[in-house]
Amino acid sequence: MSRLDPFFVGIQPSGGHYGSSLYSKPGYLDLNITVGTGIVGTGGVALDGSGGLHWYLGGGFGSPGFSFTISPNTLSPGWNSGVQFGNYGLSGQVGRGGGSGFGEVGVGIPGLSGTAYYMW
Repeated sequence: MSRLDPFFVGIQPSGGHYGSSLYSKPGYLDLNITVGTGIVGTGGVALDGSGGLHWYLGGGFGSPGFSFTISPNTLSPGWNSGVQFGNYGLSGQVGRGGGSGFGEVGVGIPGLSGTAYYMW
Protein backbone atom coordinates (compact mmCIF):
# COMPACT_ATOMS: atom_id res chain seq x y z
CA MET A 1 0.00 0.00 0.00
CA SER A 2 1.26 3.51 -0.80
CA ARG A 3 0.82 6.62 1.27
CA LEU A 4 0.89 10.34 0.54
CA ASP A 5 4.18 11.96 1.50
CA PRO A 6 3.28 15.46 2.80
CA PHE A 7 6.87 16.78 2.75
CA PHE A 8 7.52 16.10 -0.93
CA VAL A 9 3.86 15.68 -1.98
CA GLY A 10 4.31 12.42 -3.80
CA ILE A 11 3.32 8.80 -3.55
CA GLN A 12 5.77 6.72 -1.56
CA PRO A 13 5.95 2.90 -1.70
CA SER A 14 4.76 1.22 1.47
CA GLY A 15 8.27 -0.02 2.33
CA GLY A 16 9.38 3.59 2.77
CA HIS A 17 11.95 3.37 -0.05
CA TYR A 18 12.36 5.28 -3.30
CA GLY A 19 14.15 3.28 -5.99
CA SER A 20 17.12 1.27 -4.75
CA SER A 21 18.07 3.67 -1.96
CA LEU A 22 17.64 2.89 1.72
CA TYR A 23 16.94 6.54 2.58
CA SER A 24 13.25 7.31 2.60
CA LYS A 25 12.78 10.70 0.92
CA PRO A 26 14.25 12.22 -2.23
CA GLY A 27 16.11 15.50 -2.20
CA TYR A 28 19.29 16.37 -0.32
CA LEU A 29 21.87 19.05 0.46
CA ASP A 30 25.57 18.25 0.11
CA LEU A 31 28.61 20.00 1.63
CA ASN A 32 31.85 18.71 0.04
CA ILE A 33 35.57 19.42 0.18
CA THR A 34 38.21 17.93 -2.12
CA VAL A 35 41.91 18.34 -1.27
CA GLY A 36 45.12 17.69 -3.20
CA THR A 37 46.24 18.06 -6.79
CA GLY A 38 46.58 15.07 -9.08
CA ILE A 39 45.57 12.41 -6.57
CA VAL A 40 42.82 13.90 -4.37
CA GLY A 41 40.87 13.06 -1.24
CA THR A 42 37.22 13.99 -0.93
CA GLY A 43 34.74 14.03 1.92
CA GLY A 44 31.65 15.69 3.20
CA VAL A 45 28.23 15.40 4.69
CA ALA A 46 24.79 15.25 3.09
CA LEU A 47 21.42 16.07 4.68
CA ASP A 48 18.71 13.81 3.25
CA GLY A 49 15.02 14.63 2.72
CA SER A 50 14.17 13.00 6.07
CA GLY A 51 16.64 15.20 7.99
CA GLY A 52 19.30 12.49 8.41
CA LEU A 53 23.04 13.26 8.13
CA HIS A 54 25.20 10.98 6.00
CA TRP A 55 29.00 11.26 5.98
CA TYR A 56 31.16 10.18 3.04
CA LEU A 57 34.86 9.80 2.31
CA GLY A 58 36.84 8.79 -0.78
CA GLY A 59 39.44 9.71 -3.35
CA GLY A 60 40.26 10.04 -7.01
CA PHE A 61 41.99 12.36 -9.46
CA GLY A 62 41.71 16.11 -10.11
CA SER A 63 42.13 19.44 -8.34
CA PRO A 64 40.98 20.85 -4.99
CA GLY A 65 37.50 22.29 -4.55
CA PHE A 66 34.72 23.13 -2.12
CA SER A 67 30.98 23.10 -2.81
CA PHE A 68 27.50 23.37 -1.32
CA THR A 69 24.95 21.74 -3.62
CA ILE A 70 21.32 20.60 -3.76
CA SER A 71 19.74 17.67 -5.57
CA PRO A 72 16.21 16.37 -6.23
CA ASN A 73 17.60 12.81 -6.30
CA THR A 74 17.83 10.26 -3.47
CA LEU A 75 21.03 9.45 -1.55
CA SER A 76 22.44 5.93 -1.86
CA PRO A 77 24.41 4.24 0.92
CA GLY A 78 27.62 2.45 0.00
CA TRP A 79 29.94 3.17 -2.93
CA ASN A 80 29.19 6.09 -5.25
CA SER A 81 31.22 7.77 -7.99
CA GLY A 82 31.01 11.16 -9.61
CA VAL A 83 32.60 14.02 -11.48
CA GLN A 84 32.66 17.28 -9.50
CA PHE A 85 33.18 20.64 -11.19
CA GLY A 86 33.17 24.30 -10.21
CA ASN A 87 33.82 27.63 -11.90
CA TYR A 88 32.62 31.25 -11.64
CA GLY A 89 31.11 30.53 -8.22
CA LEU A 90 28.89 27.73 -9.52
CA SER A 91 29.41 24.06 -8.76
CA GLY A 92 27.90 20.71 -9.65
CA GLN A 93 28.29 16.97 -9.71
CA VAL A 94 27.01 14.14 -11.88
CA GLY A 95 27.47 10.55 -10.89
CA ARG A 96 26.14 7.12 -10.12
CA GLY A 97 25.25 5.37 -6.88
CA GLY A 98 22.90 2.61 -5.81
CA GLY A 99 22.29 1.55 -9.41
CA SER A 100 21.03 4.93 -10.62
CA GLY A 101 22.39 8.31 -11.70
CA PHE A 102 22.24 11.58 -9.80
CA GLY A 103 22.99 15.25 -10.32
CA GLU A 104 23.66 18.25 -8.07
CA VAL A 105 23.94 22.02 -8.60
CA GLY A 106 25.03 24.79 -6.25
CA VAL A 107 27.84 27.14 -5.33
CA GLY A 108 31.54 26.53 -4.86
CA ILE A 109 35.10 27.40 -5.74
CA PRO A 110 36.85 26.39 -8.98
CA GLY A 111 37.88 22.76 -9.25
CA LEU A 112 37.49 19.59 -11.29
CA SER A 113 37.76 16.01 -10.07
CA GLY A 114 36.57 12.46 -10.60
CA THR A 115 36.15 10.49 -7.39
CA ALA A 116 34.76 7.35 -5.80
CA TYR A 117 33.51 7.59 -2.23
CA TYR A 118 31.73 5.57 0.44
CA MET A 119 28.59 7.03 2.04
CA TRP A 120 27.34 5.95 5.45
